[in-house]
Amino acid sequence: MKYLDYREKRQHGNFNFPIAYYSENPHAPRYVMPFHWHNEYELIYVTKGSFLVTADGEDYLLRKGSCLLLAGGMLHGGTPDQCHYECVVFHPRMLLVNQHACAPLVHALINRTITLQQNLFEESSPVSTIAQTLCGYLRAHKEGYELFVQSCLYQLLGTLTEEHVLRAGDSDHTSGSPDPVKDALAFIEEHYAEHIELNDIARAAGLNPNYLCRLFKNYTGRTPVDYLRYYRIECACEMLATRMRSIPETAWKCGFHDPAYFSRCFKKEKGVTPTAYLNQKFA
Repeated sequence: MKYLDYREKRQHGNFNFPIAYYSENPHAPRYVMPFHWHNEYELIYVTKGSFLVTADGEDYLLRKGSCLLLAGGMLHGGTPDQCHYECVVFHPRMLLVNQHACAPLVHALINRTITLQQNLFEESSPVSTIAQTLCGYLRAHKEGYELFVQSCLYQLLGTLTEEHVLRAGDSDHTSGSPDPVKDALAFIEEHYAEHIELNDIARAAGLNPNYLCRLFKNYTGRTPVDYLRYYRIECACEMLATRMRSIPETAWKCGFHDPAYFSRCFKKEKGVTPTAYLNQKFA
């Protein structure tokens, strides 16, 4: 079992309605957001607590009522704090209609001749109001909600254009974070259960270990080895939450061959031991 691919391969929504909605809270196994990227846009809206999101090396602290819109290809992850948050993942192509007046703008987004200027939208902003309404329709999932959802997305693009958050740019602007960081994340995601060291990760990224550490930390806030530990603990949390394996077996499956070391790392990341974590989850 893998916690989350560094590049998500799952389909968001379905063929006819390619948009997905996720609601997360402190009790959900995927509460913490490991670093990953995808070609779709992602809107993150916070309903309670706070959420520190890092996107392409920039930090954004979201609080209740605020939201963040991420362009496709951006490397992002985050740490929630007593947070309830909602994510809407969509591709602009779902808004394309032949001979539609909006088609040029949508095509420009898809072709990246205009790009999204990163911005944190506070509770009082028009964008956050649209985000709240959009999440409400997706949460309720009533008959005909698809029409309201598409209406919200058109309002969102119109508001972003009006506020100059969409800007002209070259096609490489949103191509994502440096490839070596993505290569390192891919290697960690693929081999986290094995015995791997910094040199192995650096070799996979094609960089000197010291340079990779600086670059990786610049974009994720952690060194590759620290991130490997963190990713293993997140994988262990999901495994424990499904009650598929015992604590010692979970530790082994997630790359920890010393149960005592696993317990120390787990407590450092989560503030509780694996046993206490299970008791909290299933109390």
